[in-house]
Amino acid sequence: MQRIFTQTHQPINFSFKQSIEDFRVEEISQSKFSGRGNFLILNIEKKNLSTWDLLNSLSQMSRIDNFEFGYAGLKDKHATTTQYISIHKKHEKSLKNIRHKNIKIIKTYLNQKPLSIGDLQGNSFTLNIKNLKPEDKTNFETVFNSIEESGMPNYFGYQRFGRDGSSFEKAKSVVYGDTFIKDNKLRKFLASAYQSHFFNNWLHERVKISRKSGNIFTLLSGDVMLNLKENKLFTPKDLKKTVENFNDRKIIPTGLLPGRKVWNSMGEAYEIEKKFNDIHLHEKGSRRVAWIYPSEMNFTYNEKTKSAKLKFTLPKSSYATVLLENIANKNFTNSEKGFYL
Repeated sequence: MQRIFTQTHQPINFSFKQSIEDFRVEEISQSKFSGRGNFLILNIEKKNLSTWDLLNSLSQMSRIDNFEFGYAGLKDKHATTTQYISIHKKHEKSLKNIRHKNIKIIKTYLNQKPLSIGDLQGNSFTLNIKNLKPEDKTNFETVFNSIEESGMPNYFGYQRFGRDGSSFEKAKSVVYGDTFIKDNKLRKFLASAYQSHFFNNWLHERVKISRKSGNIFTLLSGDVMLNLKENKLFTPKDLKKTVENFNDRKIIPTGLLPGRKVWNSMGEAYEIEKKFNDIHLHEKGSRRVAWIYPSEMNFTYNEKTKSAKLKFTLPKSSYATVLLENIANKNFTNSEKGFYL
């Protein structure tokens, strides 16, 4: 289903190619490292390597089992990215064997515990876009800056669903027992893509409701909200107060990732949410933040080359390409060359 946005401006044309030159990502740690402990934290720069590629290369060169490495989040392949990787300090000598033209250990830290998925605050991005005409520059910059104030829907980007977008159908065949996959990592990826499909469709529906009502994001009675200060889910009883707290950025609505042991919404919100659920999914379910606020946004334009440099920071589990889609007000697609068009 197409991703739609709350802003209704005319589409803005530009081009972007995800590459090591035009797409840079820097992981932001959730907390400071202690400087002591039994674990090494490696701050690594990688180019044209996914996080899985990175871990496999580290494992092969150091002869350390892949599962002993910890990481906080997955990073794009077609980019220059920096991220944190953890390993027990007993392997410190083995790390000296790491030599790879696309891998650079920038700095190491000691810490009392290894990294786990989610141990990051967010990611800082630097993107170069091209073919932005001077007459479109003002509209682009206006929309870009407005998103910092209004926020945007936190869709999963199309990368989540595979290069050809077929991950959902493959995942469905696994969920319903038509296909058996022995590879545990692939099975988990497909299950995650399946959950993501339902979330995106749910968010599409909620954005449609918001556009009709003229709100940035219309909250409903029974919505499950995230308290940002306490990092806890709750179902508020006072809708008016909920709207006030949302506008003050104290709380954020969440959407369902179907599965076992998940916190479901109630009332009016549940009547919509239940349409985007699948009780056959045996993976553990969860909630995903439905609305995010980019920060530290900076835009510079070169009229001679008709190109622009964008800098911004996003919370964890959100997509820079979705921000670009929001600005363009149209969906991008993937190609064999990694273009978003």
